[in-house]
Amino acid sequence: MGLQHAWQENRVVLQCLDDIPNNQVYSYESLCYNAIETLTIAGDGNLFVVEPGGHADLIAGNSILLQDGTTIKAGGSLHAWITTDGSYCTDTISNLVPCNLEIPNLIVLENEVLCFSAIENVIVAGDGKHFIVEPGAHVDIIAGQSIIFKAGTTIKAGSSLHAWITTDGNYCSDTENLLATIEEEEIPSSQLEPDPSASFFKVYPNPTTGEFTLDLLDHNEFSTIIVEIFTIQGILISNTKLPDGKLFNFSLAERQSGVYLIRVLKDKHVGIVKIIKQ
Repeated sequence: MGLQHAWQENRVVLQCLDDIPNNQVYSYESLCYNAIETLTIAGDGNLFVVEPGGHADLIAGNSILLQDGTTIKAGGSLHAWITTDGSYCTDTISNLVPCNLEIPNLIVLENEVLCFSAIENVIVAGDGKHFIVEPGAHVDIIAGQSIIFKAGTTIKAGSSLHAWITTDGNYCSDTENLLATIEEEEIPSSQLEPDPSASFFKVYPNPTTGEFTLDLLDHNEFSTIIVEIFTIQGILISNTKLPDGKLFNFSLAERQSGVYLIRVLKDKHVGIVKIIKQ
């Protein structure tokens, strides 16, 4: 799906699109449309008109089709290009907020604070999946149209969940909010302690073309180590319990280019690092 990000008299409008229907970009507007694969403009009797003083950006992963009915008037402007680095309309919106999000099997641990958002719909659990918020954890869920909680959703006593439909175009504020933890000094030492610096492990090479190594710097054969890999939208794509060892190889070779989050849980510590797949 694509993303429309439009400023209309200081009002943010977001829509998921592959084909841009009848639309008029007015003199005070600056609009951005994108699609991961093909973006089709006008055609089949539709009109796409950029008025004088208006501006439109068109970004796609494979192709942009400007069909009959596309008009850029004198004084209007249009910039169209194929992205080669996975960047689309405005990093703070399109790179972090998917059009639709299905939250996969996930347990939100004590003292974790997670935020999930989608421009249209968020679906929680269902179809045999579970979403569990443990005591002491907190989750925010934000959507533009609907939030659906299905069987398998469990909010335990002592935890909290806040879900709402945004009316101002605000979603999870930044990358860290997708898999964030509360500040370390707020956590009793006897409980799960997040380690934002991920000082007990490192990953390399970073950036990577696909393969990377996880190096446990403080190896302890009696520790329980779980490695989770998330997309930048917070979608869990891998969950691995490691055997005894210090160096472990992982692969993103089959994944598209972009930023991923590596979360490592070691006994009572949690570390998160970003890795770039080129």
